[in-house]
Amino acid sequence: MDQPYVANFVKFPDGAKITLTFKDIWNLPRDRDYRYLYDDDIIARAIKDIDFVLDHLEAFGNISSAFDTKNIVLMGHSIGGNISHIKGFSDKRIKAVVDIDSKITERAVFGRIGVHPNPNAKPVLFIRGMLQYQEDVGDQLTKISNSTIWQPDVQHSAFSDDAYFSAKIPNYGMGFWKGLYIWLFKKGPYFSTTDTSLGYCKVDEWFEKYPEYIVKWLDKNIKGRL
Repeated sequence: MDQPYVANFVKFPDGAKITLTFKDIWNLPRDRDYRYLYDDDIIARAIKDIDFVLDHLEAFGNISSAFDTKNIVLMGHSIGGNISHIKGFSDKRIKAVVDIDSKITERAVFGRIGVHPNPNAKPVLFIRGMLQYQEDVGDQLTKISNSTIWQPDVQHSAFSDDAYFSAKIPNYGMGFWKGLYIWLFKKGPYFSTTDTSLGYCKVDEWFEKYPEYIVKWLDKNIKGRL
């Protein structure tokens, strides 16, 4: 699942194009209060999207038979990690959670400072990119029931396509003026190469290593069903 109104550029099947508003572009990097309210709205909408998909799995027709509805896992990166543990811990349909470098700070995210509770002790994997600046979360992750913590020496965006593309494509990424042009004329997405360092890991090695770690963890924690 993806959240189309969060991306900087979206083109729908009917040809409609959507970009962030100028207000969002201006305020998100500059106003922390604005950012947190914006993120809370994203989380609320994403939870509704997840509910819709889970409530309508049969609508996928023939491919619905490929879904193991008894072993649904929520996994997300950055704010997607917050969405995964907030929704995953509270929904009985979700069997495990993979939280990849979620936003955990001294401020409340979706009504709570720190990680939301995991009352049913669902298996959860917290991945933290330790080359990225991390606010002090203390030992709260270790206190979450049934949690595993993995801390590779990579930056925050090392888990995204940007890290792969920026290593493989010369001059990948755009500056301010080209990004402004794209926003004004809706010509395509804006690519950023920030926070993509893989530390000492080679790009091909990393993009085999971290998915493999997740798959092995899932296989172990939901009884070998994957």
